[in-house]
Amino acid sequence: MLVFELPTTGSVSFQDIIIDPSSAYGARLDGASSARASVRAILKESKRSGDRDFLKVLKVLDDYLPHLYAVIACIESGDLVLRNPAPAFSWRSTLSSNVFNNSPRHNFYGFQSELAFVLLTYAFSLSNTAANEVKSLGAYERERHSPADELEAKGKRLNLAVSLLTRSSGVFSHIADTVLVALSKESDRGKSNPSVADLNKSVIQALSKLVLADAQMLAVRKLLSKSAADAAFSPGPPLPSSHPKPSLLAKLLVEVSSWYQSATGMLNPGSGSKLSGRVGNGEAEVSADLRMYVKNESSFAKALVHKWSGVDRGESGKPGEAIAYLSWAIEELDEAKDHSRKIPTIAPQDKDRANRKERIADELAIVALFLDTYKQENNTIHFQKVPSRAELSQFMSGSAVVEPKPFTPTPLAPQTAGLPGDREDEKGKGIATNANYEGAGAYF
Repeated sequence: MLVFELPTTGSVSFQDIIIDPSSAYGARLDGASSARASVRAILKESKRSGDRDFLKVLKVLDDYLPHLYAVIACIESGDLVLRNPAPAFSWRSTLSSNVFNNSPRHNFYGFQSELAFVLLTYAFSLSNTAANEVKSLGAYERERHSPADELEAKGKRLNLAVSLLTRSSGVFSHIADTVLVALSKESDRGKSNPSVADLNKSVIQALSKLVLADAQMLAVRKLLSKSAADAAFSPGPPLPSSHPKPSLLAKLLVEVSSWYQSATGMLNPGSGSKLSGRVGNGEAEVSADLRMYVKNESSFAKALVHKWSGVDRGESGKPGEAIAYLSWAIEELDEAKDHSRKIPTIAPQDKDRANRKERIADELAIVALFLDTYKQENNTIHFQKVPSRAELSQFMSGSAVVEPKPFTPTPLAPQTAGLPGDREDEKGKGIATNANYEGAGAYF
């Protein structure tokens, strides 16, 4: 799975960029500055040490987000005033075309740019936490003699990874549909931001589809988990009784493939990689590493569609069509194997290229086994014509079993637009804060 490089950020003191006319928010601004300093420290430490404990990052972001939303609400209500209409926040861009482990730092202007990068980091960390869960599980479902309670516990962890990815998808969608719209309006009133892929609506929408496709791919794995041990012991046809219907798997993977293809198109509009719909000056160019990753995942998912379409035909007494589909799948897997050699690491922490190659090699071996069996069956029993690729059904409707979990931070009404903690200390002024934004503390 993709592991995103987390951005790092420069230091900011809210007292230096905000005026408190009523002198009522001094301690609260100190708390907001302290929470942001913790974000800066954890991101810096994560980059320096290569620490893959993204849950720690999530916890720190979990603490900072209510402060940030409350500060923005106070500025919008007039309780706090900006010293400069476009305060600068320094962040490294990790999605634009550059060497990922040497991402450039830029100044971005306005609180909506700060919110965009914080939520991007939040979405990256959710996805990365899911990747960690999946990596730690290994191929648990193929272990025939594992205790039932252990398999059940690991299945729940796989479900957790799916949930984390759907939440990540929802955060990316929220950034694209809400935060970047507000940032565009904010930029129209102040300084323009540098053009980076990190603030490009098409790129962020593509990431939403990418992690959603990852989630559905894991859901397919969970569906196959009950039959995986039997299939590993005796691969190929006939399928064990616990195996899900191949036609269902094909439909689910059609949807996965369509999401990956959609993400590929958003990252490669037209004939080039430069993107419009930006926030800032110039044109943003998406990293070739990211584009290659999405393209190869799309090819792999399409090959699996043809694999399960072929198995469905073979198990239905149509070995001729099975041979055609499975031959197609082998051709696509061979191509994906060649491309996997060219995939650079997406992030300094990502050491999993060998696992991607092994995954393709495993699928090639399994598909070849199905193909050989159906060829032998057709040559000795059925003698059916093997249709050309053009004669195969090219249209199959997909089916989704996952969807983005909407990110809906609790709106702060004008009369409750205080900073965290004000409910206790400012009762006489009628100021309170509701920091129960979506996702707070929901990491276990």
